[in-house]
Amino acid sequence: MIRLSEARIGTRSAALNKVLKLFPLLATARDDGGMVLEAARDDALTGLSSVVAELYDGSRNGTLDRLKMCASDECRRVFFDRSKPATRRWCMSSLCGNRMKTRKYRERQRNAE
Repeated sequence: MIRLSEARIGTRSAALNKVLKLFPLLATARDDGGMVLEAARDDALTGLSSVVAELYDGSRNGTLDRLKMCASDECRRVFFDRSKPATRRWCMSSLCGNRMKTRKYRERQRNAE
């Protein structure tokens, strides 16, 4: 694990806090002694505040690297990879995955002729 110096932690915290000022969040204590971030208001920023809180939780608990962008050039959706080995490439295998596999198959068939 990489340890950051106090100065770097302060700089990163200041930068993060500056960005987070745009998203009204509250820190709430959990029963297990931990903390959770929640949206502080019920307005247009509530949805974005919830997304920011989830991203923070993901970075804290190690699941943020499962947040991926679809490998299809036409799609580019963001999805959460729930597969056990975390190797999913497409947001939907039946749509984007099938489209890409079909394209590659047709390309191979053309090159074989």
